[in-house]
Amino acid sequence: MAVRRGTVRRHGALISSTRRLQATLIAVFVTLTLLPGSGLAAPGGQTSQPDSSTVNLGGGAYQVVASVFAEGTDGQAGTQASSGHWITTNDNLVALPGCTESSCPWVPTGTGTEGRYGPQTTCAEADGLCWVKIVSNTTGKCTVAPVHDRGPLFVRDNWWAPQSQREYNVPQGIPAAEYARDGVDFGFGPGISDVGNNIKDVYRYAAGIDIAGGTWKALGLATSTGITTVTVTMLWQAGITHDQACGGSSSSGSGSGTTAGANAATTTGLNLRSTSSTSGSVVTLIPSGARIKVTGQSVSGFYPVTYLSSSGWASGDYIRFDSGADPGASSGSSSGSGSLSGSMYVIGGSLNLRSGAGTGYSVVTLMPNGAKVTLTGQSSGSWRAVTYNGMSGWAHADYLSTSAPSSSGSTSGASGGGTARTTAGVNLRSGAGTSYGVLLVVPSGASVTLAGSTSNGFTRVTYNGTTGWLSSTYLTTGSSSSSSGSSSSATGTGTVIDGTLNLRSGPGTGYGVLVVMPDSATVTLLGESQNGFVKVTYKGTTGWASSTYIRAGGSSSSSTGSGTATVIDGSLNLRATASTSGQVLLVMPDGARVTLLGETQNGFTKVSYNGTTGWAYSIYLR
Repeated sequence: MAVRRGTVRRHGALISSTRRLQATLIAVFVTLTLLPGSGLAAPGGQTSQPDSSTVNLGGGAYQVVASVFAEGTDGQAGTQASSGHWITTNDNLVALPGCTESSCPWVPTGTGTEGRYGPQTTCAEADGLCWVKIVSNTTGKCTVAPVHDRGPLFVRDNWWAPQSQREYNVPQGIPAAEYARDGVDFGFGPGISDVGNNIKDVYRYAAGIDIAGGTWKALGLATSTGITTVTVTMLWQAGITHDQACGGSSSSGSGSGTTAGANAATTTGLNLRSTSSTSGSVVTLIPSGARIKVTGQSVSGFYPVTYLSSSGWASGDYIRFDSGADPGASSGSSSGSGSLSGSMYVIGGSLNLRSGAGTGYSVVTLMPNGAKVTLTGQSSGSWRAVTYNGMSGWAHADYLSTSAPSSSGSTSGASGGGTARTTAGVNLRSGAGTSYGVLLVVPSGASVTLAGSTSNGFTRVTYNGTTGWLSSTYLTTGSSSSSSGSSSSATGTGTVIDGTLNLRSGPGTGYGVLVVMPDSATVTLLGESQNGFVKVTYKGTTGWASSTYIRAGGSSSSSTGSGTATVIDGSLNLRATASTSGQVLLVMPDGARVTLLGETQNGFTKVSYNGTTGWAYSIYLR
């Protein structure tokens, strides 16, 4: 559970996020102000269409305004997208302002199933990702990118959907941000987005897609441009896959093309370098999912590669080979570390056994720290072919050793078959650490089966048939106080945190929504909890709300005393004000010690870190 895009943090049920660009970038945006329309009605009735740069071109293609993020100066690299993807410098991904299968994997698949996050678009390809094709209206270049995040200005606006299926009742293809820019009230105030962005008075632009720095550069655009107009094609609506876009049967700009004799694809945005080393100069950036030709065996974990008209070396860790196409897989040669025969041990924590030699291949199983594996004699770059408990696959050589690890890094936990309950909504991860991918979100109060081991502060559990790792901090072996599944909870007042929240007629997402409570709303806690929900009263209406998003106590400033605390469960934003829209002063790393300054407000605590004073989200301080 880590910092999201310098904005809102996720805690268990991954967050609704806002995205504010740097003040210097806003200065550029002001010169590119889109003129407002007039005479707009409330969104529940008829709305006149705003003056718009958006055009529905048909066939799943739309002309929209795009903004850039994670371009190297906004602090987004090293943070986590809503999909669980860790954002890197020059990454290849986009954010759309609504849930898709790949940007909201924690929402049940399908549309309209979870009001808090809005409808989810079902769009994943065979790789589990939703992809878009983007053509720059300025350079004519074409690229493809997976949808890994939500935003930029709204986070519940599936603007690409038909009007009857949209979260907001406006025509297909026109982002709600364009109406908000012109003063429309979508229920959050005139010109205000669903996560509190004041688009009318602050942003002066209305982006429908947010593009990461690497993808932006692949379009031949300078990141200093900030915003631009692009043609984006929702490939699930166009009926093609991302390896067919920008070439082949799809139309594209002059920058598109195919790599002759391609026999592999990249699994993420990947540098093509001049030498077989990370110190080699970057020839070009290869987008995620791009088709490439591997022309020889690996050297120091790098393969000779041709991409379009460029040649160089690329890390084998991020290459997915076509079946039988890996020139190093059957050679028996090794340029990396480790023997090619005999036995080795997993070190440094749990390790994925994958179906192929690269992070893009599916996980066969998770091998625990200290597991003994048998080498089969094959290697591919930094990967070794192994067998474990009768299963064959590939493991990264950096996490294999001829010596078994000491027992200090991993201990046997509660025996398998025991149970525990979660004390908050929490991510179930593929490995024992916050850097591992999120399999699903386990709700607060859920019962999980202990799978028999702990490592690095995480416990291996099974929930609803899925096995993974939960932060031990959010597990308790205490049982519910009532056999009916309902337990006593706190009484008094509580505060809605981290965005708007549905008040439902029963303790579950299958119950009807009675009312939507705004962020920071004060509720009365009635002392009952069930299935991760708490019973509350809001403005005379009684119902059930997800306990993950209710903080006990009021929202006004209060004293918390002095002393120190530790940042837990990932890095944490230190903000200028006690709000998720407050300016990020710096990012505090996981485990950082802070000084408490005796004030809380809106779920934030005032602290000092390395001489800087600001506000940090209270639930990530312990």
